[in-house]
Amino acid sequence: MSRARFILLVLCSLALSLQAQAQSFVVVVGPHSPLKHLSPHDISNVFLGRIESLPGAGTVRPVELRDDAELRLAFHAAITGMSEHKLRSHWAAMVFTGKARPPWRYESVDLLRARLQEDPHAVAYLRRQDLDASLKQVFP
Repeated sequence: MSRARFILLVLCSLALSLQAQAQSFVVVVGPHSPLKHLSPHDISNVFLGRIESLPGAGTVRPVELRDDAELRLAFHAAITGMSEHKLRSHWAAMVFTGKARPPWRYESVDLLRARLQEDPHAVAYLRRQDLDASLKQVFP
């Protein structure tokens, strides 16, 4: 196999893997949230700290899991289009200028789920298999 074909094969495999990972997450809110559906653009703006409220919903607070790097990378690759390096640079600038703070991070799915259930303004992304009836899916 030529080197060019090998590189093409690796790139295709990587693209398929990222696409599969992107479809493995859902964006959720608690049962008392006024949100019904979010667009990828709105989700990106919320999780990058560009906006703090949405029309008809008021304040939104992004929250995420602390130690799930694979999920975080898949989410940001699909929604914000940022790599981990770009994301860190983005948040360093946002925090330094005082424009925004990064999403609150929780140690476990159970703690994240509890936050979503008690805070109608919280929004998070989870693995599809972690979605249960106690949460509302707002994307996809």
